[in-house]
Order: sequence, then C-alpha cells, then structure tokens
Amino acid sequence: MLVKACARVSRIGPENLETLHEMNAAHIDSEDSSFDRVFAVYVASVVPNLASFVVEMQRVCIPGGDILVFNHFATNSGLFGWIEDAAIPFAGLIGFKPDFYYSDLLHLSRHGLGS
Repeated sequence: MLVKACARVSRIGPENLETLHEMNAAHIDSEDSSFDRVFAVYVASVVPNLASFVVEMQRVCIPGGDILVFNHFATNSGLFGWIEDAAIPFAGLIGFKPDFYYSDLLHLSRHGLGS
C-alpha cells in the first residue's frame, strides 16, 4: 500500500501531504495525542489484534479528536451474510476477515481492551 501511495503522490502531487510512513497499526510510531484526526482505511479487518489497533488509534488521537474507520463490515443475514460465512475458512487467502462486525469495533472503542 505504501508503494501505491507513493505512486499516487507522484501522479497527483504532494500539495496536501507532508509525509508517508509505513507503520504497524498495533504499534503506531507517534507520540500520544499527536493527531486531531485519525483515519483508518481498510485496516481494521486485516490487523491481527483488533484491541491493540483500537488502543493505538485512541492513544495517538487528541482528546475530543476524530477517529474515522472505513472498512468492510460483515452482515448477519441474507445472501451476503451467507457468502461471508462461507469465506471464513479462506480468510488467510483473501487477505481480510470476512466475519468482521462493526459491533466488535464499537465495543472495543467504548470499553477498551476487553478480554
């Protein structure tokens, strides 16, 4: 993704970009309260430890700041729910967790690490 981001910056220009960094989402290399907005685009369903990811986003965001998560979230019903359930054994091959629910992320963001 970093290679794609660098190519895009080269193509459209760096006017609104200060820098790009490759980091581990569970160990963000920034100080506490470093950002007023934290964006996580299609990261939540691919991190090995969702709780660490949530804690890190909260840690680097200023108190009262915005944390925005854009991601695929699973559904519990219908054809798409069935397809997602069928894809669970293939998560390693497809590169994300098809059974990743918004409620899991919301619970962690409100209650911390949980169990």
